[in-house]
Amino acid sequence: MEYLIFFGCNHKQLAYLQELKKQFKIILIDKRKKNPGISYADIFFQCGYNDFEKLNKICKKLRKLNIKQVFTASSHFAHQGCSFVAKKFNIKYPTLKNINICLDKSVFYSFFKKNNIKIPKTTLVKNFEDLKKKLFKKDENKIFYLKSDFGKNPKYLYFGNKKYLLKKKINWKKNQFFKKKYILQEKFLGKDIRINLFKDKYNIYDFENGHKINNKKFHILSKLSVIDKLKKVSKMLGMKNWLLKFDLIVTKKDYVVLDVGMDPPNRMREDWKKKNKNFINFYLNLYLKY
Repeated sequence: MEYLIFFGCNHKQLAYLQELKKQFKIILIDKRKKNPGISYADIFFQCGYNDFEKLNKICKKLRKLNIKQVFTASSHFAHQGCSFVAKKFNIKYPTLKNINICLDKSVFYSFFKKNNIKIPKTTLVKNFEDLKKKLFKKDENKIFYLKSDFGKNPKYLYFGNKKYLLKKKINWKKNQFFKKKYILQEKFLGKDIRINLFKDKYNIYDFENGHKINNKKFHILSKLSVIDKLKKVSKMLGMKNWLLKFDLIVTKKDYVVLDVGMDPPNRMREDWKKKNKNFINFYLNLYLKY
């Protein structure tokens, strides 16, 4: 029997696990002992997604099994574990280096810029003294965003003018969401959109209300070859067949890319659900040719 290693299972990931259970024996790896997927698992290991020392020990225990696939529909950090384990079993997966490009804002903004993808005016900040120095000559009325390098939630995102940011109690304690630096960016005015890119296709959703938008609405995307540039980056990352999420702000004349995401897109999934389309099988087929 073929085995699949499944990383992370809360209620949002359960449907993927249930579907994969029809075809594979499941080895579930989750940092929580109590999770809804454990009853579907043939083998379970409690382990953090990037606890590579423990993951290495787990791989040694599994080496005699017929491990065919690695999959996650969980958080971005779960892809670190998937990449590490996939390499151990010679399963094709984006490298840990490329996964980390998507996770670390201090890296991916530089990566985007090198590949002619526009980003907001960006400065890296090491500590409070550095923040004061970077904001010293800035216009009092300008609005800035300050976000941690590995942050993927609002707890590590601050915005306001320089007076506000310098008075705000900012978390400078290092942890998994703030490892080395904060990213300071000038606010870019425009329309917030989400582009979901998969294989040679894409769709666009309004970031605020989640409604799908006609692909031809924003002429600036075709004029500046934005989709082609994003496709090129996806291929460079070894994620051409993945579904990547790009957050952009667009105007009639310009655009910037704010973020890239590797987890399943909620807006697209909810949209498909309303239309009675099977998003789960579509997503599994992208990643596993299910």
